[in-house]
Amino acid sequence: MSIRQYCVDKKNTFINRKDKKFVFISLLVVIAFLLIILFTRPNFFNARNISSILIQCSAVAIMAAGQIYVMVSGGIDLSIPSVMMLSGCIGALVMKNTGSIALGICCIFAVAITAGLFNGVSVAKLKINAFVATMITMLIANGLSLKVTNSSSIPIPQQFTKLFGSYYGPFHANIVAMIICLIILQFLLTKTGFGRCIYAIGTNEKSAESCGIPTSRVKIQVYLISGILSGIAAIALTARLSSSSLSLASDSTSLDVIAAAIIGGASIKGGVGTALGAFVGAFTINGLSNLLVLYGIDYYTIQIIKGFVFIFITYFDTIRSKARREI
Repeated sequence: MSIRQYCVDKKNTFINRKDKKFVFISLLVVIAFLLIILFTRPNFFNARNISSILIQCSAVAIMAAGQIYVMVSGGIDLSIPSVMMLSGCIGALVMKNTGSIALGICCIFAVAITAGLFNGVSVAKLKINAFVATMITMLIANGLSLKVTNSSSIPIPQQFTKLFGSYYGPFHANIVAMIICLIILQFLLTKTGFGRCIYAIGTNEKSAESCGIPTSRVKIQVYLISGILSGIAAIALTARLSSSSLSLASDSTSLDVIAAAIIGGASIKGGVGTALGAFVGAFTINGLSNLLVLYGIDYYTIQIIKGFVFIFITYFDTIRSKARREI
């Protein structure tokens, strides 16, 4: 076989005719969708609304970045929103009872780090399936949150809100936190040996281990990063809402985080993804919700529409995974 023929065969196997048609139609649908928005809801693109979407998507983007780290390594973390909720509730309770913002922040990170380590050890050392291990953490976190809050809202000090939930110049503190986190995480994932180890494990764990990569330690570190980001998201969200309660993480938040990660380039199969993609995914998910509200669609219908969007996203990820395997 000639080199030219080999390249042609690889090009043809990268994406078959059916998948190519699907991608092309999807692109046309997105373009048509944007044009419809432009003519029917031009206020969607104004600076004030875009700024509002950025603020709303900041916490999801931070959590999605943690999810991308986990997914790149070949795992998944269902507990991220629940850990965020639990750490935020405990932090708010400590601040309310002691009046100490510093102690409350320390408790937020203590809870988040503990959950991240628990997930990491369960997956890497105990060899529990990532889906099952993080689902267990999610259930524990939800139960503890319910017990801590007693199903009521916990107010937080105004100083905390002013520090982490105010504007600094033209930018909201949540946006600043999101940008800083994503830049640091992108650098770690794409420019360091640690990041290359994560990609190697997600691509082929056995091969990575045979090359001397400490797979268990890297996995624990990945889930630890995911936990830390849950704590940062808790600070951002509680400061913006000026309180902490069970409403910090809705029933669809876990799906929002996973969908944002996949839209941002990560794959359930592992081995691909970037931290900056978390912003793209989070902005898309929150932008869609914002747009549907502008069209006057109720909350329950929005959830149904998002469910169909998630089906589309999952199918698209399946196509990408299939194409990578065939190359």
